[in-house]
Amino acid sequence: VDCGRHKQTKYDPANRISMLVDCVETKANAKQRRGRAGRVKPGVCYHLMNVRKWRRMEDFEKPEMLRVPLDSLCLRIAL
Repeated sequence: VDCGRHKQTKYDPANRISMLVDCVETKANAKQRRGRAGRVKPGVCYHLMNVRKWRRMEDFEKPEMLRVPLDSLCLRIAL
């Protein structure tokens, strides 16, 4: 069951910290979740949203480089 929401890391420049916040998912996220259903054993994915909500959803989410500070991202890449 896909409720149409997920947790995502966002950066708060005022407090200079990254935090995990609850966000509305994008169409790409919903399609990926639908693809996971039935991989291990037979299954179906139910999306709890109507057509109007689907049309208002963003196609893709912002790239991670625009959501988090680059210093922590560079440190993760270096390791």
